[in-house]
Amino acid sequence: MDKILTLIIPAYNMERYLDRCLSSLIVDEKHMMMFEALIINDGSSDRTSEIGHQYEARRPESFRVIDKENGHYGSCVNRGLSEARGVFIKILDADDSLDSQEFSLFLDFINNTNVESNADLILSNYSFVRENNSFVKSYFFSHYDCPCSLKSISEKDRMDWFIHGLTYKTQLLKEIHYHQTEGISYTDNEWIFNPLIKVRSIYQFKGTLYRYTIDREGQSMSTEQRIKNLSMSFQVIESNVSFYHDNVIDDAGVSSFMVDRLIKEASHLYQLCLFTYNCTVDSLEKLKQFDRFLSEKNSIVYDSTGRYSITIGGIRFYPVSDWRGHNYKIKVAQILYRLADWFHKVYNRTSTK
Repeated sequence: MDKILTLIIPAYNMERYLDRCLSSLIVDEKHMMMFEALIINDGSSDRTSEIGHQYEARRPESFRVIDKENGHYGSCVNRGLSEARGVFIKILDADDSLDSQEFSLFLDFINNTNVESNADLILSNYSFVRENNSFVKSYFFSHYDCPCSLKSISEKDRMDWFIHGLTYKTQLLKEIHYHQTEGISYTDNEWIFNPLIKVRSIYQFKGTLYRYTIDREGQSMSTEQRIKNLSMSFQVIESNVSFYHDNVIDDAGVSSFMVDRLIKEASHLYQLCLFTYNCTVDSLEKLKQFDRFLSEKNSIVYDSTGRYSITIGGIRFYPVSDWRGHNYKIKVAQILYRLADWFHKVYNRTSTK
């Protein structure tokens, strides 16, 4: 491996954002030589490939375009991993970017002999920005003594364990023969989950590296898109549950962290289905199928989601448990939730006038 870092950049019809993404990686000569950015053009029909090749022509030591047929997000990650030459590896979505100044510091941090030799995973803070690159807010991980373990990670940080803050040792992914599900969305949940079975040593970069773009039209994480593609979400979490079930994990802290992740993912899906206005009969049927799958595959996660609670108007409800038991309280909770949501939207519209 002749690079300290590989950045995998999945890109499908991203001509509007790709220049911003790639320009954020232009740093001084010393640091340009330390990384490779693999721009995986996923069969785009716009100028995505052209923009990528312009950067490759200017800085061939750092940028490489891989043009392939459309196969969705997971296929881009798999292709990038297969060609990665970096000691560490990170995914950078084409509509996001990095803080250029922090990027140079990050490269120096991971190029340290101690970190390079011992770190399985690097944590780094991330920011939320709008399409025009205006700052919204930052997320800062708690401070940890390095190296630390998954067992040390706080509840606050477990709630915000997203792809933007994670950089893995490349060899770790190859040792578990990591392969991301292809053809569907939301498979980044596999990237932040499956490799954890081998993570024992975590180091922390204190800078705020990643800039995540929010409120983009058509973004897959919007509620509308999540409901539209609900079957994909179920497929991904079922894949994660099966992965955990099928692998022997010899570290209690790792096992506990992974179960906690599954509980959070499952609880979110239950809430999405039970409290979203436009959730269809078909979606609720998929939820029933998932519920049966979970009860058979992982009783701990199944029982824990039954204890999931939500407070509306000062009243605590247990929506999953009530739904499973056909309890009338789930209907009451849904009505109150929708009323509270309606009042919240009206208040926001009024307060911004």
